[in-house]
Amino acid sequence: MMVTASVLSQCLKSLKARIRQLKEQNQALAEERDALARERNILQARIDEMTAPGGSLVTAYCASQTISRNTAGAEEDCSTGGYVCAPVSGLCYTTCQTSEHCARGNSCDPITSNCRP
Repeated sequence: MMVTASVLSQCLKSLKARIRQLKEQNQALAEERDALARERNILQARIDEMTAPGGSLVTAYCASQTISRNTAGAEEDCSTGGYVCAPVSGLCYTTCQTSEHCARGNSCDPITSNCRP
């Protein structure tokens, strides 16, 4: 079977057209990849901002009865002020209604609502 020059020429044109088409698709995919990378970077920056100290997604929790810690890593020893950590908010009590709000060695003064030694 003999392949003629015109058949080879037609095949070559067809292959060149397919290569051109694939290059265009590759370029479009590269542009889409770059756009997604830019969007990812923007979203990551927003997440970083929200989870940094003072960010809107930083939440407090009680690491122990007297340690208040937040998801950004900051912590406070509630017992230095005479209080314990409030389990619902994760923050240190700043006033007391009962001595249960006070750190060991302190009791609640019902007149001032403060923990005192």
